[in-house]
Amino acid sequence: MKISSSSILVEDIMSPFVVPLQKGVPVGKELARQLFSARLLGWPVVDEEQHLVGIVTRSDVLKALTEGLDQSKVQPEQIMNLSFISVSIEHSLSDALHAMVEHRLSRIPVVENRRLVGMVSHADLLHHLLAPGHAKSVALDWCYRCEQVQISNVCVISAEDWCELPYFLLTHRVDFSDVSIVPTYCPHCLPLMNRV
Repeated sequence: MKISSSSILVEDIMSPFVVPLQKGVPVGKELARQLFSARLLGWPVVDEEQHLVGIVTRSDVLKALTEGLDQSKVQPEQIMNLSFISVSIEHSLSDALHAMVEHRLSRIPVVENRRLVGMVSHADLLHHLLAPGHAKSVALDWCYRCEQVQISNVCVISAEDWCELPYFLLTHRVDFSDVSIVPTYCPHCLPLMNRV
């Protein structure tokens, strides 16, 4: 299946400002804190040539903590995941969407000749959708808290009717340029936000 956004390249929407973990440099307590407070699920690891060599995930950090490793001394290569998904700057937005859906990822490292050059995330997709000039034929409710979407003005009884944006675009075969976003809260998050 192709969506007409295949002419949009990953490099057109990616976030180029990525501060990766360096192989051989201890992770540190501050970085572990940032990983959890920023709601990041993973952090790219690069070697001295800036080649992407792995990903440190929250699970990797938690496992290191439960094994008693000292955060201030543990190096990324001791805990990083060598099995990771990345996309090239030449890949289409459609390719990135497929990878996000297939591997259930919220962000993917972007490489050029194996060198890390950025990340593409759900936020990048939303930013692109909210850019001026997009047609407004499909309106999606987008939850501020969990970042799930559903078609706007649909009577929804349960949170199961909501899904991630890349999954929605691919399964409903919606043209990326035809979508507009309506920020709201999903039925699962709304009661939580009302307590605050």
